[in-house]
Order: sequence, then C-alpha cells, then structure tokens
Amino acid sequence: MLGKRFAILERRQSLGGTWDLFRYPGIRSDSDMFTFGYNFRPWTGAKVLADGASIKQYVADTAQENDVERHIRYGVSVKTADWSSDEKCWKLTAENEKTGEVETYTASFLVGCTGYYNYDQGYKPDFPGEQRFKGQVVHPQHWPENLDYTGKKVVVIGSGATAITSGAHHG
Repeated sequence: MLGKRFAILERRQSLGGTWDLFRYPGIRSDSDMFTFGYNFRPWTGAKVLADGASIKQYVADTAQENDVERHIRYGVSVKTADWSSDEKCWKLTAENEKTGEVETYTASFLVGCTGYYNYDQGYKPDFPGEQRFKGQVVHPQHWPENLDYTGKKVVVIGSGATAITSGAHHG
C-alpha cells in the first residue's frame, strides 16, 4: 500500500476474530488451510484442517511480519459510517470502549470485515423446559477455561462446523 495510510478498527482487544473468540477444545478450520490461507504467505503447517490456536498464530505472525499490527486500533467500536458525496469520503464515528470517548475517522475507501457473529452474545434459541434441566449448559462461544466433562454424558445441540467439531472431540 505504497503512499496510502490506513487504520484497522478492531472492536475486540486482540486480533484473530473467530480464532480468538472460540476456545473450546478441538476447534479447527473446516476449510483446508492451503486455500484458506494468504496467497502471499502460504500455509506451511502440517495440518490441512488446522486447529484454532495455530490459525490465530498464523494470522498474528502474518500481521507482525507485514507491519500491520501498528495500524490496528483495539477496543474501538464503529457506531456510524456515512458517505459524504460532497467531500467524497467516508466519515466514521467510533467509541473507544475503555474510555467511552468518541473518535472520528475519514477515509476514501472503507472495507467492512464484520463477520457474522455477535461476539458478546452467541445465538441461543429457547429450549422449552431448560429451566428444569439440572446439568450444566455451555455455549461454545463462552467456553469455561477449565471445564471438566470427564465421565459426564454430553449432548451437543447445534449445526454446522461448531457442533460437528465439538461433538467429535467430546464424543
């Protein structure tokens, strides 16, 4: 990006997105890393379907090697992004989540990389009778660090890669 200035506004406190958020045992990519990885820094790991920690490290190493990290503003939540036809630029308002201060940014080009997760509250449908359930309910998005499920019966409710990965690991 010769001659261009840029900033990355990251609402979370660290990089990695999904690979930083989800910490359940056995999390891995459901896409092969040779096509999922960066074309300018090919994946050289031994696992084709890599685990989450390895992918997060790959992203972090790539950001560091390419001097991207110094452009990341952590803990900044974008509130509005408005296009000004008169000034031919985007005008963003954002909140610094630690201080509560409002920050403003302008840009001639904007890329939204928001993902599709609600990082604060994972999707959880209503389960009739759940309040009567005597066991522990764990959402993979908020996995307790030292969860011990040894000798317990585990039921996985869900669909997609998260359910398959967590079910295969615990089954």
